[in-house]
Amino acid sequence: FKISRNQLSGMVDLLRCNASGDHFLSISANCEGSPKEGSLGFVYSASQPGTVALYRLRNKDTGKHLVTTNKGEADGTRYVVEGGIGYVWASTE
Repeated sequence: FKISRNQLSGMVDLLRCNASGDHFLSISANCEGSPKEGSLGFVYSASQPGTVALYRLRNKDTGKHLVTTNKGEADGTRYVVEGGIGYVWASTE
């Protein structure tokens, strides 16, 4: 997937956060109460033409996070969907 380096209308900051060594992505300005490591770029907060949803998944055993545009990677046994975190352009590369 692709994110924007520049903030366009309707976009929000995509942040890398650190919760005791578990790095995860968030659009929450306060990193959901965890230390913020920095901005990765910008994602749309609502669906736009040509974009796909970006999901944050959590491994039920380790608590580690995975970010994907394929919600099907959450198989219910190992990974669960924590929620959508924005909309990105699908990569064609």
